[in-house]
Amino acid sequence: MKKFKIEVIRTDFYEVEVDENIWTKEELKKWSNVFYPAENQKELAENLANSIMRLGSDYGFIEGFGYVKTFRCDGSQRKHFEGLKEVPDDKYTNGISIKIINENDDYEINSYEVK
Repeated sequence: MKKFKIEVIRTDFYEVEVDENIWTKEELKKWSNVFYPAENQKELAENLANSIMRLGSDYGFIEGFGYVKTFRCDGSQRKHFEGLKEVPDDKYTNGISIKIINENDDYEINSYEVK
């Protein structure tokens, strides 16, 4: 049986908006105690981008963030669903959104056979 080591390098670009009036130092501290370390809005945005990269922007509910308003590169909103029902606006997390600039489009693959 042949065995291969595969390296996949991918670059995604996102634009994340965080409302500093909602995501205050106190709120970030509470959030960080339960989910991931984030001392400021930039780190919160990085955590969201990392989650989107791992799960995909069409995933819907994101642990630690809930439903996040997600926009395509043309500015149109990507709708999320709970089962067959569209998620209403009031179920999206306040004060944070993400725009997908480029996702899953550019890969570099390096592979070699393991002896």
